[in-house]
Amino acid sequence: MRGLSLGEIQTLTMREKALCRRAGLHDAEQIIMLTTAALARELNVSEAQAKNIRHIIERAMAPPHPSAWDMLHTDTLCVPGTPHQDDASPHVSSPVAWCTPPARPRPLAAACGFLSSGNATLDKYMGGGFAKGMVSELVGESASGKTQLILYTTVCTALGLTLDESPAPYSVLCGGPGRAVAIITTHGRSAARHMVRRMVDITRNLVRSWYLQHVDLTGDEMDSRVDMAVEKVLANVFLACALTFESVEHVLCYTLPGLMTRMRTTTTLTMPLIVIDSIPPLFQEDAMDPDQEMAKHHSVRAARLHALAQWLKRLATGTPTESAAVVVTNHVKDAFASDTALVRHALAQAHLPLSNPDAPSQCISAEAPPVPFGLQAAHFQGLLACIPSVAPFPSEANLPALKSAQLGLVWSNCINARYLMAVMAEPHGIATASAPRRFRTVFAPTCPSAAPEVEFLVTRAGIHASAVQDLDGT
Repeated sequence: MRGLSLGEIQTLTMREKALCRRAGLHDAEQIIMLTTAALARELNVSEAQAKNIRHIIERAMAPPHPSAWDMLHTDTLCVPGTPHQDDASPHVSSPVAWCTPPARPRPLAAACGFLSSGNATLDKYMGGGFAKGMVSELVGESASGKTQLILYTTVCTALGLTLDESPAPYSVLCGGPGRAVAIITTHGRSAARHMVRRMVDITRNLVRSWYLQHVDLTGDEMDSRVDMAVEKVLANVFLACALTFESVEHVLCYTLPGLMTRMRTTTTLTMPLIVIDSIPPLFQEDAMDPDQEMAKHHSVRAARLHALAQWLKRLATGTPTESAAVVVTNHVKDAFASDTALVRHALAQAHLPLSNPDAPSQCISAEAPPVPFGLQAAHFQGLLACIPSVAPFPSEANLPALKSAQLGLVWSNCINARYLMAVMAEPHGIATASAPRRFRTVFAPTCPSAAPEVEFLVTRAGIHASAVQDLDGT
């Protein structure tokens, strides 16, 4: 830990600093070395007050979060508890202190507003964009466009771009600071480097396209402004490689809260977007003790999933005047035979009220029979969203391959929204890198699950989606 004078910690009150000075404590490390009980005795305060002071100092001493721009000048992107090797290296974690911020997260109803995805079609489909104050998940197989979408949204957010004709005052294109974004990748430094290169490509294309449409510039002026925008975007994106659950805990409980506090007190930047790409690698190496019962192992895993969701929602709700959209990515797995049989039976009975857009009514009346639990579980895990919503609606005979989200129903109950992304096969039946993708709601409070899917393309310039029809009758 670095040496830090208590006078430099702006989040400590004058009274708390005075108490520390009277006790002869002038350095943050002196306080960290004391137990909570010992600190309470030294300061002559309650243990709850001493614990709060320790918590403030621990957050202030968290190391600065590296930005994507730092990656061009340094090789350090990992956080404590994460090895400095690439993906192939063994994961070695170090103990990280458990941190529970004293304030409870605000109710989700108190957080309002949306963060634009950068694409008007997707924003319209999602009811306005990614909802702030909530945890949204993008789930899909490899190469379905999950990372491309979050990087496109990241660049648009960091630039301060809006879908309006005129950019916002804080936009980089207007000389403003832009906005901050935090990205946590669980795939190692090589994946982080690829993310940076992709963000550079997207930024160059977006900024050049905007200037060509709105400002008459010479070639040299254009190149200069594009380079400046790239530098600004990369400086606004804070990137961390966290390969273990303990490392992610450190980032979410210490580093990010400390970073957001410093930004509020020393800059005009806000952080409306927090991204984790992706969640499953944190749980793929759960080493179960041979003597540990399976039920206990599952209980520990569920507790970790709930803790992760709680940390994310606490960051999402932020302060009464500032909230963030939290977006995470997840993978899919092949559906079990029992799940496939359940969906086939539901299709045969023409009973897919949660997925079929051709169903006569999406309203559940008091007289309607309850949806079987198995079908509800299939819905929330994304099984039914695998069935294309375009006409003709598939029958039992031509049912496509079914996939379900990883991490099970426990994680499904922890998030607020889930969107399925998939690659569409070309006419010859083979999915390629240039093939269109589809985006569909599994569940979300801002968009009906039976809404027709959106097709989009991943290009060098970012995400291009086709127009949404029949969402509002237009």
